[in-house]
Amino acid sequence: MTPQQYQALLRQQLQRLQNAERQRIAEVNRQIDQFNRAEKARVDAHNREVRRANEHTRRVINQYNADVQRHNAAVLANRQRIARAISALRQPTIVVRPTFRVSVEALNEDFSALARENHTAIQHQQRLLVDLPERENANSLEVLSALSGAPGDFDDAGESEDFGPALAAISPELLKRWIGAKRALNPENPEAARHFCSSVREIFTRILELRAPSELVLREVPQCDKAQDGAPTRRARMQFALQRKRLVVPTLVTFADSDITNIVELFKVLNSGTHGESGHFTMPQLLAIQRRVEDGIVFLIEVMS
Repeated sequence: MTPQQYQALLRQQLQRLQNAERQRIAEVNRQIDQFNRAEKARVDAHNREVRRANEHTRRVINQYNADVQRHNAAVLANRQRIARAISALRQPTIVVRPTFRVSVEALNEDFSALARENHTAIQHQQRLLVDLPERENANSLEVLSALSGAPGDFDDAGESEDFGPALAAISPELLKRWIGAKRALNPENPEAARHFCSSVREIFTRILELRAPSELVLREVPQCDKAQDGAPTRRARMQFALQRKRLVVPTLVTFADSDITNIVELFKVLNSGTHGESGHFTMPQLLAIQRRVEDGIVFLIEVMS
């Protein structure tokens, strides 16, 4: 091999080595670029997830704060209503059926007993143990104040909850009965109160019977309290429903029973036909009665659901 040929061979080998090195470098660069793109995609996905999580946390915190503010406002309003109603009752202008007044006082005492208990272990039942009972007690006192003719402006209780779907789930017939009861509650109708309470009494009775049927209660709790006809008492049905919810709180059972007793005594006032001129009720009185019954239905549905 001549020197020229040898040099040419060396140049060819060098060229191959250079080409191979360029390819290797290009491949390394390609892999680095691929890794960088994948890493950027991973970081971008992580950042998106962090932003979504932060946004969700922000919404949850805002919703929680809004719920707390609404709850605190409702608690404050209820307590103000209770204090105002009790104050207004110190100088009643109309004598109200004594048994109704007694039931209002009993409900207030039963609420105080329930409120004194520490329910920390069952905070998920705050609505049933605290919120609704406090509203029931405030409504009861306000109705007594309104029917007594005591001075006062009781219009800050807020609107009652829409319990139509929950009532229809128990029985569509009960929802129809409630709609009819509300239509009858008109100050121009001298029989408004009697028509109203006749329909609503049936609603309360049927909720108890449908949610805690006699045969089921007697089979599972044969030693429960019974009425003269052998059927479970109202209290026994509510206690049965609460036990099924794993909510064994005797003061809640007592309050719930006292709450319905108060509403039943209110019905007796409405049926007596002795209130005011020819048994007429004013619109504020009728609205207070309607709100009392509406929230009472909400509370009973919550107990029995």
